[in-house]
Amino acid sequence: MPVPVVLLAVCGCPGSGKTTLAKEMASKLGGCGYFYTISFDTIERQFYGKKCGNEMCGSKVVCWHIGAFRPRSNVLQEEGENDECMHIVIADDTFHLRSMRRTLVRICQECHSGYAAVVIRCPLDVALLRNAQRPAKEKVPETSIQSIYAAFENPNVHEEWEANTVFLSAAEGLEEEIASILTLLKHAADHPLERKESLLPIPNTDSYNSFLHRLDLALRKEVGRFASQHRDVQSQMRSVSALKREALRQARLISDEVTEENVNAVVNDIARSFQAELASTSCVE
Repeated sequence: MPVPVVLLAVCGCPGSGKTTLAKEMASKLGGCGYFYTISFDTIERQFYGKKCGNEMCGSKVVCWHIGAFRPRSNVLQEEGENDECMHIVIADDTFHLRSMRRTLVRICQECHSGYAAVVIRCPLDVALLRNAQRPAKEKVPETSIQSIYAAFENPNVHEEWEANTVFLSAAEGLEEEIASILTLLKHAADHPLERKESLLPIPNTDSYNSFLHRLDLALRKEVGRFASQHRDVQSQMRSVSALKREALRQARLISDEVTEENVNAVVNDIARSFQAELASTSCVE
């Protein structure tokens, strides 16, 4: 019988203490199984050779699909079949949009593994202060933190796929929450997710073209908004066009992961990231 495998999403805006919590869990809860951590920052550096905070840099969805979830899916299945201890994979990222967390659930369904989430609630001023105290190379642009904080979509625990979630305050220590996190992990391990037809990839070319068409329209809309807000837009159009081409190229890489259920969420996610990248470009130039 395969050993339970749980994918634990640690969610929160930059500066909320996600990475610290992930390290503490691996250290203090090690007795209940093996812990592995997948960090977006690490994946980002591997694929792009630099750190770009929580800006687009392609797409966070793309990074997680190509850089973490696909190879990790195979590892989860192999380790689950050849060991007797529970395996907990900690996914360390903002996961501020429900579409991002829905992607994790889909991977868990494919792997027949459990899913759980810990959401760290942190006041914006605290997150900004913590970020300011980081080493220069590790700081995230304040505008990115503010944007993610404003866009954060809390899990709806009344929906089945997000029910296995706990909320922690950034001011609380892990010691007070160990019991609730252990309960969360055990519940996830005892209830592995099943593959559902509604989450299978879009099956036909028309749907594939529809996804790219919708995305192209959404990106054009963002370019138009950007142009209307900047008088010197002509001097920046080369950079803007390059960003748009890159966004579409990256979208093609994950087109087989898009479903009828999540296509709108994926388009909106990439468009928001593209908008953030445009804002960053306007600040640089």
